[in-house]
Formats: sequence, C-alpha cells, structure tokens
Amino acid sequence: MAMDFFTIPTIFFKVLHVLILIDHEWRRIIHINVTTNPTSTWVVQQIREASPWDTAPRFLLHDHDPLFMASQYALKRMGIETVITAKASPWQNAYCERVIGSLRRECFDHIIVLNEEHLQQRLGEYVDYYQLADPFRTVQRFPSPSGSPARRV
Repeated sequence: MAMDFFTIPTIFFKVLHVLILIDHEWRRIIHINVTTNPTSTWVVQQIREASPWDTAPRFLLHDHDPLFMASQYALKRMGIETVITAKASPWQNAYCERVIGSLRRECFDHIIVLNEEHLQQRLGEYVDYYQLADPFRTVQRFPSPSGSPARRV
C-alpha cells in the first residue's frame, strides 16, 4: 500500500488536505479522506479505517512528510513496515502520484470546490468512477457503461 497527501483550495481560499491510500497490487484506491488540519493521529486513524479487522498491509510506502514520519511508532505497533521514499523523488511513489494527477486533471481542473463536504462528495464520485472505469479490472478490458457486466452480442 502507498499513501500521499495533496491539497485542494476552496472558493473561499481555504486549503483542504486530502489523504489517499492506494493498493499497489491492483492500483485501486483503498481509502481517501479530507481534513482542514491533518495530524499524525488523524493519519494513523485513516490507516486503521482503511485496513479493518487486522488486514493491515505488510508494507506502507510514503514520502518524508512530517505527519507520516510522526506516525512511524504507531505504524510499527500495527505490524506495518514503512518504506520511505528519497527526498524530492515523487517518482518513487508513482502510483499515488499518478492517481493524484488524474484526480486533478479529470476532476478538479473542471470544478471549484465549495467546502469540505463538497470535496468529499466529489472524491467519492471520482473513486466510484475510477474503480469502475479501469479497463484492467473489467470484462475483456472494456468497461460497461451501465456498470453491469459486459456481455458479448
């Protein structure tokens, strides 16, 4: 699993922080959440929510964000081994960076976020779209427009 933060400004110039957790094996979004004031305790709680019933990942890839670094002890107690990328090397966390870039290009370049609730709704819709529209997880690599399994005619 990998995680990263990105920020989205609102129409009132308030900065919202978005935490995203990605499964490396299937390149799917495991968990995404928004806050105005991220803390290391909040980050650890999001990881717990993303991996319920003792399904915590063996490894967790992240960058040198101070919030992630402050979470090291709690993650170790959860049995998660952290893998830290080199400083100023976003290419080492390529899956997260790719999803964040896609979110910005496909969603947030076209809308203006009003507040935290509005952002949470748009993120939920995008995650549903992202999980459905990925051609590598659908029948014969072509997504069905209705969301139901595709059938051959």
